[in-house]
Amino acid sequence: MPFDGRRRYEAGTSRDDFEDDDPMTLPVPAWEQAELTFTAEHDHTRPYTDVEMWADFTHTPTGTVLRRPAFWDGGRTWRIRFASPEAEGEWVWRTRCSTDDPGLAGRTGRLAAVPGSDTSPFRRHGFWRMSPGGRSLVHADGTPALLVADTAWALPWRATVDFEG
Repeated sequence: MPFDGRRRYEAGTSRDDFEDDDPMTLPVPAWEQAELTFTAEHDHTRPYTDVEMWADFTHTPTGTVLRRPAFWDGGRTWRIRFASPEAEGEWVWRTRCSTDDPGLAGRTGRLAAVPGSDTSPFRRHGFWRMSPGGRSLVHADGTPALLVADTAWALPWRATVDFEG
């Protein structure tokens, strides 16, 4: 299972790569995206419209189950992107597919959310959510989050050649 530095993992083309009783656990920094790549064993005439694939991710400490869809990436390649909403813990995943393709259906594996070393507040404190009181934004670890934004309503008029302001 090669890792290319962008958190991409190749699930392989053989069911033997992931035995159900001994899946490999891949570490992924908390709140960062992991991309799982799957290769179909069969050609599909209309893969974009005729094949549905997804993975169910189960957080073993809490029992939380999240379903993430796969997308067709050309040829025989499908990809699933997943980012743990939890700061740590193991996620066990299993794929399902609308067709009986061993390269896509019944694949299993494990991801372990581990502490990251990034200095970005989003990667250090986690995804945004509403505070328990519902009045403000907080990060996953409870750190307050501040959303500051503006809309450049006048930008279309100021982006013309005639504007001299």
